[in-house]
Amino acid sequence: MFDNTDGKLYIAVSGTGVMDCDVITDYFRKVILPNAPQKCVVLCDGHYSHVNNAQLFKLCRDSGKDIKLICLPAGQTDKLQPLDNCTFGFMKVKVD
Repeated sequence: MFDNTDGKLYIAVSGTGVMDCDVITDYFRKVILPNAPQKCVVLCDGHYSHVNNAQLFKLCRDSGKDIKLICLPAGQTDKLQPLDNCTFGFMKVKVD
């Protein structure tokens, strides 16, 4: 099913079915860090798995790269992602 992704597809599952600290940390380890430039800023939403994740902060600190994690306040993602409102917003309404 995913044979033609050239290793560019990340699939993970948590026990609860929602993002957790282990999944996001593994994603950073396998996807973000290998592709991040030496110095970068990563914006995260206010989800608890991003904000309260000591292992993620330690991973970024120990990576040898200058990575700044900026966690946005909860409930602001829709205001900062115009596509979420304009392009995909109507689809969310239709699905709900």
